[in-house]
Amino acid sequence: MAAEYAQSKLLEVTLTKNRIDLIPDITYAQVSVHSYPNVDLKLDLLRPRTGRHNPLVVFVTGGGFITSNRAGHLEVRMRLAEEGFTVASIEYRYAPQICLPAPIIDTKCAIRYLRKNAMRFGIDPLRIGIMGTSAGGYLASFAGVTGHSRLFDEGPNLDVSSRVACVVDVYGVSDLSRMAEGFDEHKQQEYASPSACQALWLNGCTICGGVDASVLERPEEVAKYNPVNYVDEHTPPFLIFHGSADTLVSPVQTDLMFQRLRQCGIPAERYLVKGAGHGGVHWVQNEVQDLIVAFFREHLQG
Repeated sequence: MAAEYAQSKLLEVTLTKNRIDLIPDITYAQVSVHSYPNVDLKLDLLRPRTGRHNPLVVFVTGGGFITSNRAGHLEVRMRLAEEGFTVASIEYRYAPQICLPAPIIDTKCAIRYLRKNAMRFGIDPLRIGIMGTSAGGYLASFAGVTGHSRLFDEGPNLDVSSRVACVVDVYGVSDLSRMAEGFDEHKQQEYASPSACQALWLNGCTICGGVDASVLERPEEVAKYNPVNYVDEHTPPFLIFHGSADTLVSPVQTDLMFQRLRQCGIPAERYLVKGAGHGGVHWVQNEVQDLIVAFFREHLQG
């Protein structure tokens, strides 16, 4: 060894990780929002350099129905990318400028875009799953329960399917009219208001052509937009989580979906995370992330 290196230590490295590329700001659709006819909807890709076409996880962040920040939940997205999954975090339209079914349409549109462009992004189009948190869990569930049909498939790339192979639902909503079930009377009154976020999600705002009503006043319309109502024998496997200390979305919500999946004979597991709220540090821990990785490995890599 040369004299100038005599004091250096030799470090042997075991090659167990792949490099991960961030491909941000990909426009997957242009949509109408209020008076603007061509608003870009974007997604960000985390793509591991594996040398092959990777399975894809579409990630849908929450936002209380009134925002859509695709930058969230970086911890679990990076973990999935490190495990060999390409991860696409998508944005979607939200209340009060729009109302349902626009966000559902956007989610399915993103899946079709990614499947259509699978070769471009190194994705295996036959191995696509979806994961969402809160409002994103609602949208992920909707993509899962309607993927075998053309329901809510609108926009570009209709020559490909929006089907997904599996769903991870993290404290998502299954029935818009029961979000406060089990909470105190004050919380239930708040959620019964026409100004509650889920009412704006359903109805929009009046200045944009929406309806001034609570979710309880429109039961038939609510039934159209509850993902739990669309579960059937074609629904893919689900992995479901909820926090035992969630004070924003009742744990009843994910149990409704879980029980319906079981009734229909769909493979499903549900975990109630002790002490966890609606978001927070519990959700970045290995105990949770290990289960998510194992689920996607089983259904997308197995």
